[in-house]
Amino acid sequence: MIHFIMGITCVGKDELVEYAVKFHSNVGAIQVGKEMRKRHPPEYFKGLGALDETEPETWEIFQEQLALCSGKDHIFVTGMPRLKGQVAKFFNMFEIEKCRFWLLHCEDEIIVLRLESRFKDEPDWGVLARRRMQNDKIQLYQVINEILLCSRITTLQNETFFQRDMNVQNIICSCL
Repeated sequence: MIHFIMGITCVGKDELVEYAVKFHSNVGAIQVGKEMRKRHPPEYFKGLGALDETEPETWEIFQEQLALCSGKDHIFVTGMPRLKGQVAKFFNMFEIEKCRFWLLHCEDEIIVLRLESRFKDEPDWGVLARRRMQNDKIQLYQVINEILLCSRITTLQNETFFQRDMNVQNIICSCL
């Protein structure tokens, strides 16, 4: 089963996946966004969210990390799909019945606090991070719409995070 963990920046996607990997041996992780942040400074993304020009690199990261998940019963993916064009590619790669899409949500005020923490050593964090948050919302809406159109899924799992560790164990248990 492949689980796409979706949500805007700083909602807790990677934290959820890292928890799953830590406590469940049958779980693999693909963390595209985390790897992109290692490779590029925030200015690279211009506060725009996912960029078309990063598409080849994101697929490269996805493929590399997918290979490391060989033999795992559950693969958790963060950072993709981020663009609506990615959705059809995933449905061509994986059987629809083996895909689950999880939407994580957090209030904007909490996300701003997390952004402040993540970029505390970078003077221009505010403008780029807030722009990224808004653009993520637009792109996420487009991706969700495309998932619904391509798959005929009628519901998405939705989880709200108020604190970084709240509900993580329950979400993981419902995934596995």
